[in-house]
Amino acid sequence: MLSTTAFLSTVFSSPRFDAQPLGYLRTGARVVRAAEPTTGTDVHRCAGGWYRVEPFGYLCNGSYGVTSQLDDPRVQVSGRYPPKAAPLPYGYGMALGAVAYARIPTSEEQRAAEGDIAAWRKQQAEQRAKVPVDKQWPELAMPVEAIPPFLENHEAVAAILGATPKGVRAGYVGHSVRLSFLTAFESEGRPFYLTTEHLIVPADRVKAARLTKFHGVELAGTGPRLPVVWMRYASDRLVAFVYALDGDGVTKTELTLPYQTWASVADADVVVKGVRYHELLAAPAGGRAGVRYLVKGPEATRLDAAKALPDPKLGPTEVWIEVSLSKQTLVVYEGLTPRYTTLISSGAGGKARSTPVGQFRVHQKHVTTRMHGQERPAAAPGEEAEHYYRFDDVPYTQYIVGGIALHAAFWHDGYGLPRSHGCINMSPHDAKYVFERTLPEVPKGWHGIYPGRGGVPMGTLVVIRG
Repeated sequence: MLSTTAFLSTVFSSPRFDAQPLGYLRTGARVVRAAEPTTGTDVHRCAGGWYRVEPFGYLCNGSYGVTSQLDDPRVQVSGRYPPKAAPLPYGYGMALGAVAYARIPTSEEQRAAEGDIAAWRKQQAEQRAKVPVDKQWPELAMPVEAIPPFLENHEAVAAILGATPKGVRAGYVGHSVRLSFLTAFESEGRPFYLTTEHLIVPADRVKAARLTKFHGVELAGTGPRLPVVWMRYASDRLVAFVYALDGDGVTKTELTLPYQTWASVADADVVVKGVRYHELLAAPAGGRAGVRYLVKGPEATRLDAAKALPDPKLGPTEVWIEVSLSKQTLVVYEGLTPRYTTLISSGAGGKARSTPVGQFRVHQKHVTTRMHGQERPAAAPGEEAEHYYRFDDVPYTQYIVGGIALHAAFWHDGYGLPRSHGCINMSPHDAKYVFERTLPEVPKGWHGIYPGRGGVPMGTLVVIRG
């Protein structure tokens, strides 16, 4: 087995440092290697030898963090906390301005670095209590566990980005930075997080991410099929009104369908007095059997199955993705069979926040990756300036062109509305579903892969329509 003590270690296509990168490992990952190192005249010098790893590619043992010493503290720390199978691979939260520690600080060290901690914690609890219960953020980003053995007795956590700080304080995390966490624990009655970068931050200096309940719908077997409609958001309402067909007219009922819900509809729409309606195949909650219920076209987004493949080279069961910017929807296809549909959030618009239209291939897949941007003036008159942002470990990221990617957005739940910097935002559940069905798969133990490089198969086709 090989692992790495570095934050990232590249897997190369051949045993050379100038070979194409195929993907990478994250700290503590474990991959199966060949029994013996690779030899030959075309092999670059490597102190510990080049090893072929599963399922393909090469790592240089002893270089850029790669190691066969699985008992190394840095390997053991991160190796205990691989990405989870839950919708979010780590714990997440927004820093409220937090001191980062290199080890668990004593009470005296905390007061010296942060001041009156009791007053701060009381203030945060009061602010949270003022928020309606259904809008409150969780008290913690993840369940509290025992203090990790490697942090007991105020031992310094093994650094993976640069040298381990000599003092207790390792730095400062600015307000609004989104952090990712391996575990949560308590020390002297105060909860802390261990970040994926091996820093310790007080949990009360972080606003835990609130996981949305929204997700799309599978279209398979005897379940739902296209066409379906998604209820659209409007500034003056959060529901679509339901109507009953009454002879040659329609009657508005007291029934509604909330924003972000879906319904199966008939193949043919109904037009009454020039207004187009979608006919529901099943009565909504509170409805009566035998009544033909409708929703207005402008209040719902209708999705019909594709009639032809976007590329004749696609196989009859090959997976491809269709995104509609006007409808803010995504559909996963196998050939011409729709398998999944959901709402997305694309670019908010303007020069700096637009989502491109066209056909693209996934060219990078990351279980998680950092996204950040710098302060910039407005790109055009009437547009907003760009503020600094940093999101650690954005889940299930798939780059398709430039800096545009499909990925989970745990920091909002406004799916169905354009609001991103240009990427295709999905709920964590939806992003995970899509990530696991696009090709190529991220190999076991790897954290990312680069489709189309060095013999790695091409990535899945993504079609973005206006």
